[in-house]
Amino acid sequence: QWYQRRVAITAGINRPTGTKFEVIVDNGNDGDQAQSIKFPTISVCTHNKVKKSYLDLAENAIVKEAWSKIDMYDMEEIAKLKERFNDPEVPISAVGEMRYEDIIEKGGPGRHLILLCSQRGVQCHTMDAFKDGIFEMENTITGNCFRINPKGTLHGKMGDYGSLRLYFWADIQDYSERTKDTPAQGFTVAFHDNSTYGSTMSSGFLMSPGTYYKVDLRHKKEKNTDCDSALIPLL
Repeated sequence: QWYQRRVAITAGINRPTGTKFEVIVDNGNDGDQAQSIKFPTISVCTHNKVKKSYLDLAENAIVKEAWSKIDMYDMEEIAKLKERFNDPEVPISAVGEMRYEDIIEKGGPGRHLILLCSQRGVQCHTMDAFKDGIFEMENTITGNCFRINPKGTLHGKMGDYGSLRLYFWADIQDYSERTKDTPAQGFTVAFHDNSTYGSTMSSGFLMSPGTYYKVDLRHKKEKNTDCDSALIPLL
């Protein structure tokens, strides 16, 4: 079984401040009766790894200096930084034990970026499917990710009737300087089974600020008639 998605940008805003994301689920049934289908987990990862407001705090001046070097992915600069980390006489050595992921976890955008989650006009936090939580936060090297429907408990029906609506705030004013240099402001979104984790950058697609996306997910079953014959030589 697998999910097939179709994506279309249907609207734009001149001065974007947020993003709307909608998922439509269809099980491929040709009948008139709406059929229930299990939603996949939706990972939404912000491209703003570390907030400008976090780096600009006076107490994070050393972290800001280190991040400005690390986030350049310049191995020569990183080698120089490593030498400074090993020198206890240099102030920046105080953050030498911090991991890349630690900075993202402490300084990355958090739960306030998700503005709305609803299905058929019902707020997600009131639904039985989300009694254990609408999402979980996952810290990855690409940034903080929202894992919507983390336990795979949500079901929907074909067409707009079963749509899940998600609104996210991109908060592009709080992008750190290095992140602001890249054109990929917004989020990376991926659909996957709830048992899988990890970065979505290689498997997802870009969701730009100020745009509306409508994604059609079709749950299909495929039969491989060659499975049995392929296994015979291995038995």
